[in-house]
Amino acid sequence: MTTRATRWSWWLWMWPGLFQLWRRAEVSGLSLAILFAVLLNLAIASTLVWTELLPAGWRHALWGTLTILWLTTFVTSFRQTMRTAGPTTESEDLFSAANEEYLRGHLDLAWECLTQLMRRNPRDVEAGLLMATIDRRRGNYEQSKERLRKLQRLEAAAAWQNELDDEWRRVCRQQDSPGDEHDSPTLADETNSSWGRASSCSPQETQPVT
Repeated sequence: MTTRATRWSWWLWMWPGLFQLWRRAEVSGLSLAILFAVLLNLAIASTLVWTELLPAGWRHALWGTLTILWLTTFVTSFRQTMRTAGPTTESEDLFSAANEEYLRGHLDLAWECLTQLMRRNPRDVEAGLLMATIDRRRGNYEQSKERLRKLQRLEAAAAWQNELDDEWRRVCRQQDSPGDEHDSPTLADETNSSWGRASSCSPQETQPVT
């Protein structure tokens, strides 16, 4: 069955690197997109504007390289979309079930669904974030913080930075001073200073790893 994501994904295949950048927030996708843009502009400029910029043989090679690059990335993006279309639908249903159980207060059932999701895709930031929230709700603060640290290392975490920071603050408030609304450092702040475990969320007590 064709999913909505598959139907609108076709335009992401048209520019090399855009699929990886948009769907997965991968830095490599941005690098590839920029490289293709630079080479394409060079090819157009040397062919239509400054014909003396490159020898004819180099221009032909450049256009050939661009064609191969475009075809390769188009086919790769298409195959990745088709390969993940079915599992993605199942994963979305599974996450919806987990979220519904969580909202009902059935943390154990939600955890089971999320565990299945993480087995399929350990880099699922959204599922990992909800697991960190359940850890916090259960009082497993250090486990929640460690999970958030691992999520922070993923390339896809950039799209979820605000949510990760918010959850980090909640863990900090409940661990150090339950009921106290004092400002806590963000996950990004903690990441910049230390990857080590910290017994407190206070910036003054966080020691950098040597």
